[in-house]
Amino acid sequence: MSSYVSQRFIEAFQYLLDTQQVPSARQFSIALDYAPQNMGEILRGRREVTIELLKKAVDIFDLNPEYLFNGTHPILGNSQQGMAAKILTIVTDQLNTERIIHVPVPAQAGYAEQVHDKEFVEELPSYQLPGHEFSQGSYRSFDVSGDSMEPMLSAGDTVICEYFEPQNWKHSIKESKLYVLVLDDAVLVKKLTYASTESNSIEVHSLNPDYPMFLAPFQDIREIWEMKAIISKSAEHLNRYDNELSAQMDDLKSALLDQLKSIEERNEPVLQLVK
Repeated sequence: MSSYVSQRFIEAFQYLLDTQQVPSARQFSIALDYAPQNMGEILRGRREVTIELLKKAVDIFDLNPEYLFNGTHPILGNSQQGMAAKILTIVTDQLNTERIIHVPVPAQAGYAEQVHDKEFVEELPSYQLPGHEFSQGSYRSFDVSGDSMEPMLSAGDTVICEYFEPQNWKHSIKESKLYVLVLDDAVLVKKLTYASTESNSIEVHSLNPDYPMFLAPFQDIREIWEMKAIISKSAEHLNRYDNELSAQMDDLKSALLDQLKSIEERNEPVLQLVK
């Protein structure tokens, strides 16, 4: 969780304290069913606030998610067009390690509608990957459908993505990357660009030129995930990978032969002198 969100959580607690809506940090912790000692670490800036704690604070104290994630006032009160319903639901194992949730095509319509329904999310398949790369952060994998992102992605491919926090939507989207965009009624793999301050929306692009660009207002977006890896079942992709690997090997072989030739040319006068 971003340190900016943790700082605004501390400011929200201080506001509740100043307005006498909570008598103390201890009572604040008890109301949220959170260990007072751990809460003290958060309020002193020594620990990051968790998604689950934020969700409880929003539900119990009516904290405004738009303030927590974006710094937009007021501190209290949910905004229907703000960041409400944009708190991430996660699944963990018995060791409290977050698992990667997989969203197959048949579940994507339901995911778009029930993305913050904990029971629905927990029923989706989940797994873990070895190595350090996917051990930090929140990840989802999504199956690709249709041909809108060809030639890079084909139907049947799977993309593994990292959660793209709402406070980064307006400033950190990169044209060189692909994203999974979760709208009210659809899950889309697309290229995104920030439209303009006036439109308060993002441009949604397909790689296939047959599909036109469209605008997605921020208030219609439920989640954004940044693509980190592709699992492809396409023989075309595998052949392209083989061709790229073969070309790299040819380049390496050519460079090595050039270096050997250069070494031989430099050593030739010495060999002649020895003779």
